[in-house]
Amino acid sequence: MRAARTRSPRFACLASFAAITLLVAAGPADALEWDGSRAQDVTAKAVDLTLIRPVASIRVLVGGLLFVPAALIASPMGKEGIDGAMDVLVTAPAEYAFDREIGQF
Repeated sequence: MRAARTRSPRFACLASFAAITLLVAAGPADALEWDGSRAQDVTAKAVDLTLIRPVASIRVLVGGLLFVPAALIASPMGKEGIDGAMDVLVTAPAEYAFDREIGQF
């Protein structure tokens, strides 16, 4: 029979560090309210930095790649068509990814 596998001390240290960090970030008074609390602010910033910003950066790159054929298709409309394609495919995603405050969706 296989012996029961025990968890390493590193795992216990990491788990306790994560629990303490969550408790300190939320605070005892913020545990009852979510809207406008410090825990909501910390969570929003963490999600923004780890998930939203990288995906938005990829969206800027894909928009830049799609801008070339879109500009060719919109070129018969003149400068307005090219500017419209630039706004939709590059400028708006770049502003969303890089210009807004952290944690503001």
